[in-house]
Amino acid sequence: MVGPVTTIDNTLGLLFNVAIITAALWGAGSLQGWFYFRKYNSRDPIGTRLLIAFLMVADTVQEAMICEAVYKYAVTMHGDPDAMKHMVRTILLQLWFAGPIGFAVQQFYVYRIFRLSNNYYIAGIVSLLSFVSLALLWGYTIVTMGYSSLGELIVQQHWATALNVMSAGTDLAITVAMIWCLQGKKTGFRKSTDIINRMIIFTFNTGILTTALSVADFITLNAMPETFVYMGFFLIRDRFYTNSILVTLNSRDYIRGIAVETDHETISLSKFSQTTSNGRSRAPQETHTTDIAIRIEKSTLHDTGAEYDSSPIGKETNFPPDEIPRHAV
Repeated sequence: MVGPVTTIDNTLGLLFNVAIITAALWGAGSLQGWFYFRKYNSRDPIGTRLLIAFLMVADTVQEAMICEAVYKYAVTMHGDPDAMKHMVRTILLQLWFAGPIGFAVQQFYVYRIFRLSNNYYIAGIVSLLSFVSLALLWGYTIVTMGYSSLGELIVQQHWATALNVMSAGTDLAITVAMIWCLQGKKTGFRKSTDIINRMIIFTFNTGILTTALSVADFITLNAMPETFVYMGFFLIRDRFYTNSILVTLNSRDYIRGIAVETDHETISLSKFSQTTSNGRSRAPQETHTTDIAIRIEKSTLHDTGAEYDSSPIGKETNFPPDEIPRHAV
């Protein structure tokens, strides 16, 4: 069976389109990053803030390398019919940043899984999958760094296939583990159940995106190896890693419910007729009216996430302040 014909549209044209899409996603991520530091800089632990700062820097460097490579192919080598046969090094150098981006985000969710489950085995297995993915990516980068042509990358097709399978498996394992942990936290209380349901929806939506892109990369790599379609899915996937974690962190108030001051409701029960000791109502002229005021306090979630219900009826599930899982894009 003859594969797709290699054309300028599915090589240089595709890289050009990817550069535009990733630039748009980088812009969205930068806006989310600005919003994060503006709102949560004084509220989140230093480790989380450093992680977000690292992701934004790595994301920016990787996007700059993608744009530089497209510029070289489209402008510097303009008119050269063999331009796509040359290797612009930044195409491979950006992989050194792509790996840590995905690894850092995955390890952040591994930490969340452990905090929710206190299960070393589940967190350890998922963390190991993430380490293997990073090792495969860096190994692939080292092997291909000496190639002089983009076409030579197809020699490592099996390696790239294993990398995509491992990446998809890791993201899927994180999503399943998070949903399983969250389901186990349900206690039957309406407030906490509503929060957990929102968290599950966010977890599924964000985890399924990167998984789907890894699967698409795997399919196109094996169905259209002579084109750069697979490369496009890979480059876009890294932008979703950064955006997903930022959207998740910035959506915590929505997931928990907006914190408000305690509301007071007063119910006035007036003009109650008092009865005599023998159970008969007093005569109308002897009826005394009494105003009864009932004060009901309704407390909603505080921003710290530490209090969920202050009523004497019972306590709902307590989550650590930062236990809000992934994200939607």
